Amino acid sequence: MSTIDLGTAAIHCPKCGSTQLTKGDTPDTQDEGTCISCEERFSLDAEVRKIGDAFQEAVADALL
Repeated sequence: MSTIDLGTAAIHCPKCGSTQLTKGDTPDTQDEGTCISCEERFSLDAEVRKIGDAFQEAVADALL
Protein backbone atom coordinates (compact mmCIF):
# COMPACT_ATOMS: atom_id res chain seq x y z
CA MET A 1 0.00 0.00 0.00
CA SER A 2 1.36 3.42 -0.89
CA THR A 3 0.78 6.61 1.02
CA ILE A 4 -0.11 10.00 -0.35
CA ASP A 5 0.95 13.22 1.33
CA LEU A 6 -2.17 15.36 1.58
CA GLY A 7 -0.26 18.36 2.90
CA THR A 8 -1.66 20.67 5.50
CA ALA A 9 -4.57 23.05 5.68
CA ALA A 10 -4.64 26.42 7.39
CA ILE A 11 -7.66 28.35 8.55
CA HIS A 12 -7.83 31.68 6.74
CA CYS A 13 -9.78 34.79 7.69
CA PRO A 14 -12.91 34.79 5.51
CA LYS A 15 -12.59 38.57 5.05
CA CYS A 16 -8.89 39.18 4.24
CA GLY A 17 -7.35 35.70 3.91
CA SER A 18 -4.78 36.12 6.67
CA THR A 19 -3.71 33.06 8.68
CA GLN A 20 -2.73 35.16 11.71
CA LEU A 21 -5.63 34.39 14.03
CA THR A 22 -6.40 34.24 17.72
CA LYS A 23 -8.88 31.90 19.34
CA GLY A 24 -11.34 32.77 22.09
CA ASP A 25 -10.28 31.59 25.52
CA THR A 26 -13.59 31.33 27.37
CA PRO A 27 -16.30 28.68 26.91
CA ASP A 28 -18.53 31.30 25.27
CA THR A 29 -15.86 32.31 22.73
CA GLN A 30 -14.07 28.99 22.23
CA ASP A 31 -15.40 28.67 18.66
CA GLU A 32 -14.59 32.29 17.85
CA GLY A 33 -11.58 33.25 15.77
CA THR A 34 -10.37 36.82 15.44
CA CYS A 35 -8.11 37.92 12.61
CA ILE A 36 -5.05 39.83 13.80
CA SER A 37 -4.86 41.76 10.50
CA CYS A 38 -8.43 43.01 10.02
CA GLU A 39 -10.03 42.12 13.40
CA GLU A 40 -12.83 40.15 11.71
CA ARG A 41 -14.53 37.70 14.10
CA PHE A 42 -15.85 34.41 12.74
CA SER A 43 -16.75 30.84 13.63
CA LEU A 44 -13.75 28.51 13.56
CA ASP A 45 -16.05 25.47 13.23
CA ALA A 46 -17.62 26.94 10.09
CA GLU A 47 -14.20 27.54 8.52
CA VAL A 48 -13.05 24.00 9.39
CA ARG A 49 -16.24 22.67 7.76
CA LYS A 50 -15.43 24.63 4.59
CA ILE A 51 -11.94 23.08 4.50
CA GLY A 52 -13.45 19.60 4.97
CA ASP A 53 -15.96 20.16 2.20
CA ALA A 54 -13.27 21.38 -0.21
CA PHE A 55 -11.08 18.38 0.67
CA GLN A 56 -13.95 15.97 0.10
CA GLU A 57 -14.66 17.53 -3.32
CA ALA A 58 -10.98 17.37 -4.30
CA VAL A 59 -10.73 13.69 -3.36
CA ALA A 60 -13.93 12.89 -5.25
CA ASP A 61 -12.61 14.71 -8.33
CA ALA A 62 -9.27 12.86 -8.09
CA LEU A 63 -11.03 9.50 -8.01
CA LEU A 64 -13.04 10.17 -11.16
